[in-house]
Amino acid sequence: MGETFGHRMRELMEDHFVGREFELRFFEQFLTGMTERSERIINVYGTAGIGKSYLLDRYERISRQGGAATVSIDVREAYGRIEAFCRMILFALEQDEGPGHQENVEQRAVNAINDSASKRKTVLLIDGYEEIGGLDYELRHRWLPRLDSNVLIVIAGRFPLEGPWRYSPAWKRLIARLALTELSYEDIRMYLLGLGFQDDQVIDTLWLRTLGHPLSLSLLMPAGEGEQDPRPSEWEPVDDRIHHWLQEAPDEELRQLLYACSVPRTFHQDLLTEIIGKEVTATLFSRLIGLSFMMRNARGWQLTQIVWESMRGSFKERMPETFKVYSDRTMRHYERKVDEGLRLQEERAWEVAQMMRFSSNALLRAHLRHSRESNHYLEPVDSSNLNEVKEYVRRRLGNANPLKIRCSDTESGTMFRFEMTGEQSVRRLRIIEVDELLNFGSNALQLLRSRQGEVVGVFAIVPIHGQTLNYLLNAPLSRAYFRSLDPKRIQELRTPAESPAGWYVYGIDITRLEDERLRSDIVHTLFEKMLSGGLLVQSPPPLDYYHHACEGLGFEKVQGCDHFAYGDGEEASTFIIDTRGERLKDYLRKMIPELTLIEEKREIASMLEIGGLHELTAREREVAEQLAKGLSNAEIASILYISEAAVKKHINTMLSKYGFKNRTQLARKILGGST
Repeated sequence: MGETFGHRMRELMEDHFVGREFELRFFEQFLTGMTERSERIINVYGTAGIGKSYLLDRYERISRQGGAATVSIDVREAYGRIEAFCRMILFALEQDEGPGHQENVEQRAVNAINDSASKRKTVLLIDGYEEIGGLDYELRHRWLPRLDSNVLIVIAGRFPLEGPWRYSPAWKRLIARLALTELSYEDIRMYLLGLGFQDDQVIDTLWLRTLGHPLSLSLLMPAGEGEQDPRPSEWEPVDDRIHHWLQEAPDEELRQLLYACSVPRTFHQDLLTEIIGKEVTATLFSRLIGLSFMMRNARGWQLTQIVWESMRGSFKERMPETFKVYSDRTMRHYERKVDEGLRLQEERAWEVAQMMRFSSNALLRAHLRHSRESNHYLEPVDSSNLNEVKEYVRRRLGNANPLKIRCSDTESGTMFRFEMTGEQSVRRLRIIEVDELLNFGSNALQLLRSRQGEVVGVFAIVPIHGQTLNYLLNAPLSRAYFRSLDPKRIQELRTPAESPAGWYVYGIDITRLEDERLRSDIVHTLFEKMLSGGLLVQSPPPLDYYHHACEGLGFEKVQGCDHFAYGDGEEASTFIIDTRGERLKDYLRKMIPELTLIEEKREIASMLEIGGLHELTAREREVAEQLAKGLSNAEIASILYISEAAVKKHINTMLSKYGFKNRTQLARKILGGST
């Protein structure tokens, strides 16, 4: 017999399988070391399209190559019936069910697997477990306990095994959990190179559009071999993947809530209630956070990044008006939190970062898209850990590697690519004067540590006050800016050490600028300084990445403060953000223009109430809001997407309702004046 379709399909899957080194090594070590382990079940789980079935196919191949018997079952084909499940096992073990067999099918399947296990290791691979239904009870109580201990079971599904699997001490000790996440950039690059892709920009774009999600990547691939590389302009929106995720949310109520939680990046039950304008019940919220593509973090819950972007894009396109209302409510929520933080002098950098996701700045949105929750922490430098700083500097300068930083903004479709040589990547570190900075308090120089205690960065941020000004006026990096200030401005900066006028970012260095978590630590720290209300000044090396980063964060270039402190023959610029007093709100409005519009709407709504115009219909209020801005009927019609005749009708109705003679009287009433 010649090659079958099955053989050909396995070869194609084998040819294009990349990544998952940890998962493969874990399985191989588990299989070979079963006698030393108490676990007998590997629970593989992850959201739709993450590659669970591909991994199980690979596990089957590894098992066969290692001499183990394998049984692969897709439990969805059993339709919740134990008899069908057992017949699938007998078929996989090539045990024909003839008329002479008197034993029931369940016992025959158990005997067949145990007979196999008595001769050699046997691997039972069960896929699609999220649809196991009532069969879960029967397998857990009646069937699996009868299997030989020489059987290794792999159970794959969208969700981790929960309930009795987790809370029963016996089952808990038998299970090893293995969560699948997106593939890395290097995995995707290797995969695409294997398919014949050679253009680095196309490879980077595919990575940034899919973030390593296998299903998303497959939906963007050409239909056949030999086709030219797809260009970004030729790609169509990918809605097919949303269909896979929405299968977990079959009813309309849950789907509507799912779209609502795609507006903020992080949500909780109270925030969703505020966004949709009605109570979200505990039962409905529990169903929502139980979906396989939900993640728990310290602040609430999130959709996985690729699901969030897909759902958000679909929501914005299909229901733009509802999306706008939900976005405004989300921004108002975080705006209140920031105001509250300023009033109570509490840190609100996280809330600002959430607001900034609504920024009009594509580069800032791109950086925030690639921000990740971090377990790193800052530690002040003193004599006890000074040697660690010096060792970090020595190690970094001796092992500086070239960098490639990639980020993209899905809303605008813009991709940003930055490269640095090894020497360029340590320019900021070379100029940090460690011993000098120790004189300015415990926070002028800090170590960034990983959760394991490893030093992964150095932050040199000098507070600006009376005790540091002489240093800043004379240090090569900072003197160009501070010497440009007139005596009055300098005097304003001579504040007490406990109340700095701002901060000078002398230098920030991290081990790998490509690491999204480490970049997130930088952004979070800068937001924290901005929110404390003061000057934030920096003069990074004259490289595109740093200039774009300053632009994205809202820094403004200071004219006449260029210098050559980095010694590379290129002028470095100085950038500043001033958030003293009311300037913080000005900064937020600059970065998020929608905040100004929201504020105007609030003011007009207040005017309507004060003016006694609280009886207007929703559409009349919208017309009144635009009328108060002095817009013509044509302009109002254009903004509200209605006809001029409809605008005129609403205005006439309001004139009649309140007894006014003309629109001028109505506008005055709206604005709180006399008619």
